[in-house]
Amino acid sequence: MKISATPHLVLLLLLNTHLFQSPVQVQANDETGNRVVVSLTPETERFGNQKMFWLGLHMEILEGWHVYWRNPGDSGLPTTIHWHDHPLLEPGVIHWPYPKIFDEEGISTYGYSGEVDLLIPVRVKHEKLDKKPDKTELLKAEVRWLVCKDICIPESAVVSLEIGPDRSFPAYSPEGKQRLDHAKATIPEQTPYWQARARIDNDAFVIALFALSEDAIRPDADHVYFFPNDPGRIEHSLPQTNGWEGDTLFVRTPVSRYLSTPPDQLSGVFYSPQGWFSNQETRAIELTFPLNP
Repeated sequence: MKISATPHLVLLLLLNTHLFQSPVQVQANDETGNRVVVSLTPETERFGNQKMFWLGLHMEILEGWHVYWRNPGDSGLPTTIHWHDHPLLEPGVIHWPYPKIFDEEGISTYGYSGEVDLLIPVRVKHEKLDKKPDKTELLKAEVRWLVCKDICIPESAVVSLEIGPDRSFPAYSPEGKQRLDHAKATIPEQTPYWQARARIDNDAFVIALFALSEDAIRPDADHVYFFPNDPGRIEHSLPQTNGWEGDTLFVRTPVSRYLSTPPDQLSGVFYSPQGWFSNQETRAIELTFPLNP
């Protein structure tokens, strides 16, 4: 399989094409001039005895615009968070809700519109809880994202979460917790009850999915979609063709023309609007599986 450029170079070229299109009239979403307003939402009123809790990075996105998933697809950049050190709290990596597909003039990207909560697990440093704070503290982070419509614009903001001397969060609200509970339901489930394997056939990945639980259902193959976690694996703008053969669901997706050496394994999210189990609540599962020659 020959390549003329690396996947990362192609992504940058596509991104630059968006960035330097003719200017359009856009309306800022807040006083910073950003089209995306970001804030931190705690799931709990205070922290103390628990080992961890969840924070949501809430993103309110101006109508018609979108931001990107961990793998943006044909172009774009994922949102990043750089946390400031805190004496009692240690935020972890982003847990990403399953994305939407955006098709724009032959380019397919993965991301979010409207609003989304990116979930962050936060570890409580119990070994340092003996130190009693005597004043209000802040948990702070620098957030960067790319927001796109007819053009793409890099934006950033500093977010902070106030922590009271009693280790409470004044920003807590039942509405915010309800929103985070909903966001948790959109995080792909890492389940042992579905497994997969893959091979390459005529420049396409052929992924075989099979269930290991009687509680699993047979989702409509035409509405199943595979989102690879890593960029440069598939041709995002080409269709995936799926079908059941007996008890095995086959997902066929074209290999990226920029992939020079196939990996030993693939990982990604399989989405089905019908769900994957009888309760129909788990609409996305995340699997890592071998790629055989």
